[in-house]
Amino acid sequence: VFEPFFTTKGLAKGTGLGLSMVYGFVKQSGGHIKVYSELGHGTAVKMYFPEAALPVTPPDKPQTEDEPRGDGNVVLLVEDEAAVRALGARILESLGYRVLRAVDGPTALAIARDEPRIDLLLTDMVLSGPINGREVATELVRLRPGLPVLYVSGYSAEVFNHGVVIEDARPLITKPYDRGQLARAVWAALQR
Repeated sequence: VFEPFFTTKGLAKGTGLGLSMVYGFVKQSGGHIKVYSELGHGTAVKMYFPEAALPVTPPDKPQTEDEPRGDGNVVLLVEDEAAVRALGARILESLGYRVLRAVDGPTALAIARDEPRIDLLLTDMVLSGPINGREVATELVRLRPGLPVLYVSGYSAEVFNHGVVIEDARPLITKPYDRGQLARAVWAALQR
């Protein structure tokens, strides 16, 4: 159940990234997660985290030195998971980017046809619908030569680096990502 894209839901009903992302968050925190399931009795998910050594205090500033900021740059964010799309957009907007949101490939292409300015395409590799993220990128770069592209995926970078999907050497950030990772990846993609 923790494997990316494993789902028991029907086509276009879910991506199978929910528990995969939860697993990643728990592991990043130094914890572990267990699933207990019994037919007729239900399922329980238990997460275990290490005890905090010091009291947790919120940071004084939401931005850190390693978080480069946008300057009104326009990012076309293509993500079919509503929660992930909302989180990504919120992070990018807090960093000074203007975000155009697309739920799938056809929507992204329609936005691109109507929007005069797009500085970066940030797209999930695997999208529900007829067009995947790579196909969106190919079409948008054809329409707008030189458009920077940053791929996002729940799969590890190693899967794509073995020639499975990416032959065009565009940068990839893996889910789950944190604010700093996204900030640095977007800034680096814009500098290419």
